[in-house]
Amino acid sequence: MIARLNRLVILLTFKVRSSSGLLRMLSQQPNGRVLLILDVLKEREVFQDGTAREADLSRLQGQNVRLAMALLERVSFQGADLREGYFGDGRLTGANFREADLRQANFRNATLNHADFTNANVSNAYFAGANLQGARFDGADLRGANFWGAHMEGVTFDRALFDEETILPSA
Repeated sequence: MIARLNRLVILLTFKVRSSSGLLRMLSQQPNGRVLLILDVLKEREVFQDGTAREADLSRLQGQNVRLAMALLERVSFQGADLREGYFGDGRLTGANFREADLRQANFRNATLNHADFTNANVSNAYFAGANLQGARFDGADLRGANFWGAHMEGVTFDRALFDEETILPSA
C-alpha cells in the first residue's frame, strides 16, 4: 500500500506525511489537467509543497487537512468540508471555495488573489497576512474571522455575516 501511495504522490508532486489517505488517479484529461480524487482523506493528512492546477476537489471531505506551501491555482474546493484545514503560505490564486466549510481554517500568509468564498462558512478562520486582492466573500459567514494584516484591495463582502469578533485590517 505505501509503495503505491508514494508512486502516486510523486506523480502529483505532493509530499505525503502520513499514509492514512487513499489517493486514486482516475484520468489524464486531453488538455493535460489531472483529475485527482482523494477518496478517504483521514484526519491530519498532509500534502506539503504540492502542485495541482485546475483540479476539481469539489465536495472533498478533508477536515484537518494540511496543504502548507501548496501551489493550488484555480483548484475547485466547492462544497468541500475543510474545517480546521491549514493552507499557510500556499498559493491558491483563483481557487473556488464556494459553499465550502472552512470553519477555523488557517490561511496565514496565503496568496488567495481572486479566490471565491461565496456562501462559504469561514467563521473563526485565520487570514492574517494573506493576500486576498479581488477575492469574493459574498454571503459568507465571517463571524470571528481574523483578517489582521491581510491585503484586501477589491475584496467584496455583499450579504456577508460579521460580528464583534471579526477582525478586519485597519485602513
